[in-house]
Amino acid sequence: MNGMKTNASSKSNAPKTYLYIQMEYCGGGTLNKWITERNSGVTRSKKEALDIFQKIVNGVEYIHSQEHFHRDLKPDNILFGSDGTVKIGDFGLVTTITNRNGASIERTMGKGTETYMSPEQEDQSTYDEKVDIFPLGLIFFELLWRIGTGMERAKLWVGLRRGELPEEFRKEYTTEHVLIRKMLSEAPANRPGAKDISKQLNVLLKEQTFPIPKNITV
Repeated sequence: MNGMKTNASSKSNAPKTYLYIQMEYCGGGTLNKWITERNSGVTRSKKEALDIFQKIVNGVEYIHSQEHFHRDLKPDNILFGSDGTVKIGDFGLVTTITNRNGASIERTMGKGTETYMSPEQEDQSTYDEKVDIFPLGLIFFELLWRIGTGMERAKLWVGLRRGELPEEFRKEYTTEHVLIRKMLSEAPANRPGAKDISKQLNVLLKEQTFPIPKNITV
């Protein structure tokens, strides 16, 4: 009995090891906060939205270039540094595109945030980096378009996930809506890659910086 007490005492006095993870503080808040503020009346500009989205896409492009993909892209996981730098966070579901032999990997179904996850994440065990393109399409829409209420968002979201964009949006964003619909394609193969999206955004940003006068044709 005394031996047991001594053993317990020695264990309690053993040095403990702790793991500390130092993370950067992003004082600018989340993209979700940015979107919520603008849905509540704060002014947003198309150029600002395009610029933010370009930076997000550049981040995703880099992740994919390292043979990984995120699997949980959403406004809550996109952050702003104190200087306005756009950062992608929460890499808890990040995985490799292929195994060491270059073969596809069996994945757990249903991993991610339901409202943003791609269709194949819901019911398929084999998928690739194109799962990140689908939520990017939803995020791009949110950056550009004001959604007034939660009820409006709920009704709109069902159609958005099927690639159905409001008529008013299509009229106002004649180029952007085509890109978003491609990103929201049900078939992953029909979605553009992050690199191609970045190229198209560069063109759109140049048009915002150097607008073409309406009386000039090109």
